[in-house]
Amino acid sequence: MPKISIFESEENLHFPFVAVDRVDIKMFDDMTVLQKRIHQQCVVEGKPLVISNMHTLSNWKSDVFDLNHLMRESGGTIIDVFDSKDKKIIKNQKLADFIQVVNTVEEPDCNTVEPFDPGAPDDVLTVEDERTNTKPQGRGRFNKKRTSLRKKRALYAKDISCSKIYQEALHTVVPEFLLPLGSQDLFACLDKSLRAENLMCYLGNNGTGTPLHRDICGTFGHNMMTYANPGAYAEWYIVERHHRKALSQALQPRKTNGEELRQSNGKRVMSSFLESDRAWIFQNMYKNLDLNVKTHVVIQRLGDLVLIPSLCYHQVRNAGVSMKVAWNRSTAHTLRLALEDQLPIYRKIVRPEIYRCKAMVLYTLRKWMDTITSYQLAKGKKSIAQALPTLLQNKNVFLEDCRILLHLYETQVIAPEIIESIELEGVDCSGIVLDNRSGYDAYTSTCDFCQCDIFYRYYHCDMCEGYDLCLDCYSQGRSCQHMDQMVMHQCSAETLEEYLGVYTNFIQCVNKVFNEKCLFSRLTSE
Repeated sequence: MPKISIFESEENLHFPFVAVDRVDIKMFDDMTVLQKRIHQQCVVEGKPLVISNMHTLSNWKSDVFDLNHLMRESGGTIIDVFDSKDKKIIKNQKLADFIQVVNTVEEPDCNTVEPFDPGAPDDVLTVEDERTNTKPQGRGRFNKKRTSLRKKRALYAKDISCSKIYQEALHTVVPEFLLPLGSQDLFACLDKSLRAENLMCYLGNNGTGTPLHRDICGTFGHNMMTYANPGAYAEWYIVERHHRKALSQALQPRKTNGEELRQSNGKRVMSSFLESDRAWIFQNMYKNLDLNVKTHVVIQRLGDLVLIPSLCYHQVRNAGVSMKVAWNRSTAHTLRLALEDQLPIYRKIVRPEIYRCKAMVLYTLRKWMDTITSYQLAKGKKSIAQALPTLLQNKNVFLEDCRILLHLYETQVIAPEIIESIELEGVDCSGIVLDNRSGYDAYTSTCDFCQCDIFYRYYHCDMCEGYDLCLDCYSQGRSCQHMDQMVMHQCSAETLEEYLGVYTNFIQCVNKVFNEKCLFSRLTSE
């Protein structure tokens, strides 16, 4: 099998490959200018952006980001390691042992990735010294051939929890509005018990990487390289979201006989393989598959912060040893793309949502309403920008976010829960079983068929062990074997009228603080 070439530079690229847009962090004395640039490029235009030279800032903690420091501070952390060439997960490894291994693996030419013919993989990450022909305590007879294979492994540790000291170092260099749980991150509005951990570290060597994928629930992605061996980098392909159809037709699994899936007219069919997080794209595939989609190329080096807009497809391949820290932010814009675009796909392919998008809409409206009310009670002790961090960008963006959240709350959260009474057919809200769950626990159920989050009402089978169905699945005839025994349940003790009150109260609250009818009610007028 031939070697797979990867780019070494963003220069002299030919279409469909284009160099990503870059800005130097030192160009911005006023962070609001950078914030507006990011909003225009990543949110309005949906294009990626790289903020470079983060490592040249005076408050960059190079000692904290060093692998030796990571070994000392978090070396005992137990992690899972993915062997990219053996396609195997090696579980329960100490982080310190893994760092020692990747630092001693023989690095081939960084600008190529050589496919690997697996031999007999070893489930313990150790490095034996061929020069002294010694063996670690408790190991079997020294095997020179297996040592050589072990040293050539492409090893990747993904989703390493970010230590507190690492997080603190991150906060010293990343602009506040880009930080996880910062003023521009709606995850901060969720109850802690509902938040999924998404601030993670990734450490790997040559030949490792992440297949083509989109960040969970349409979130806005951030990835900063915090450590790199000399010459190490990561090659990124980023494809804008409107190219999904072309990608899904080109990238699909093969039949057992190696033939492509095609329609009767000869065109490739769309498949869900693109959403499986297993697809890769390579330079030669664009010509072979007639894949004519603009692809942003990033050569990420130390100090590069890559910003990935919502729903952009992206893949990463590492050349050399590097460490990255990655996180996702949720905004009103990303929630809309999630609820209206990505989550319907999740339900089709039975993929869990994880991020509690519907609950996040509710929690955000309530938190913003509480904040606005507190500002009004303070009687001018704080400026509105101080009281409402989301206004730090500008008033118009804040109000647009309010309108988006209200639209989602009406159409995606509340409307599907409303039961219209049909007297002739005996349809009404009577007979619903109240779960009486308290607080956040009311938003932790999932549909056992499509895996979507259940917000308020669902069908439950007492004859099966904890079998729940969302209203959408039940309406389509999906069920367990006891369909006629399923009973509608209600998660929260709150009435639907109370949920509707959040909508109208939020509109009144925002209109009052701005002394104008900047928001209008749709539910109350229809």
